[in-house]
Amino acid sequence: MYKMIIVDDESTALEQLVSVVDWELSGFEISGVFEDGESALEYLKKEYVDLVVTDIRMPGVDGIALAKYCYENKPDTLVALISSYDNFEYARQVVRYNIVDYILKPFSYVQITELLEHAHIMLDNKHSDSSIIDEEQLQREKFFSDLFFGNIKSDVTLAERLELINLPEETAEMSAVLITLTVENFDGYLKNIWKYGKDRFYCAISNISFENNTDRMFCTIMYSHNNIRIIGINKNKSENLHTVAENYCKRIITDLEEILNLECKIKISNEFDSLIKIIEEDSVSEITEPNKGENIKDKIMEYMKNNFLKDITLADLAEHMRYNKVYFCSFYKKHMNENFTTTLNRMRVEEAKELLKKPGIKPSSIYVSIGYKSAPYFYKIFKSFTGKTPADYKSELNKENGNI
Repeated sequence: MYKMIIVDDESTALEQLVSVVDWELSGFEISGVFEDGESALEYLKKEYVDLVVTDIRMPGVDGIALAKYCYENKPDTLVALISSYDNFEYARQVVRYNIVDYILKPFSYVQITELLEHAHIMLDNKHSDSSIIDEEQLQREKFFSDLFFGNIKSDVTLAERLELINLPEETAEMSAVLITLTVENFDGYLKNIWKYGKDRFYCAISNISFENNTDRMFCTIMYSHNNIRIIGINKNKSENLHTVAENYCKRIITDLEEILNLECKIKISNEFDSLIKIIEEDSVSEITEPNKGENIKDKIMEYMKNNFLKDITLADLAEHMRYNKVYFCSFYKKHMNENFTTTLNRMRVEEAKELLKKPGIKPSSIYVSIGYKSAPYFYKIFKSFTGKTPADYKSELNKENGNI
């Protein structure tokens, strides 16, 4: 369970944040709630927390000051910003402070749970001995996943998100290619040749494939088992990106064979006049579904049905499905039309309704058996799905059955 604090000088927003979200289910424990940045700063100087969720504009010590303090003194602490100001000029000041996310008020339950899912994955990466992919790479993966899955819907948002990953606004107008790298005999290679684990393998691929200079950028953005997607962005309009990408593919194949003794196939799978054109695409299924032929939704639901009563996370499901964790956040939402936490809660509530049909079962006795660690959270989630408390639901069942 990761520790977090919430900071907001608006009492209504603070109350909403604390009461609406199932923090424990998302893998977080609230260790402090503050109505001003100064109190939060004093707490941070004495205590360690994994995540700070803070309003960006507050009197005195604001969210920018908190982000700066964490960046300089608590580098393992992530910061997420929430703001009622739809003006990115103010947020530009915190670009260099490794902000994990930035959302606007009024925020939705879905936005907050997605923020937590992403933060949890980044924290897992920080605390994993086997994963050494840096934060900048994780942020790039999240950006491009959101771009290709349609979560970035305007050129304004695109410009804002580019700046958060330290790319200039004019990148939005640059042409791009998507490259598919397919590893031959992936499982056999990991077992017999590599032997250092999948996370370190993907990190090695990321390091070898990364290229960033004044003319171009190439970086890995998506992994799904043996399929790795690389995006190339042309910074030099005088160059033909297709030709540049073809030369890049030849280099990568040679480097992977010489450095990792790895056999791969590589091809340019998509080309775009600009990143803005990706937003305008009606469908990017070919890009976001590298493993065609698999019934993804059925596989997800099979895993969920077998494990929803356990203490599972989105990262667990991503590992089971053989997708990289950051990419899988957007992937899951696209295929299931809801986020992971919503699916998990819905399935647990359905199980609770079945249990409450049994004679002698008390609402207070079932929350642990369906995966919740706190009765109040269970009651809150149950009511959000059914409109009734578990006790009221049980009482209505008894009346229908003539037991009262």
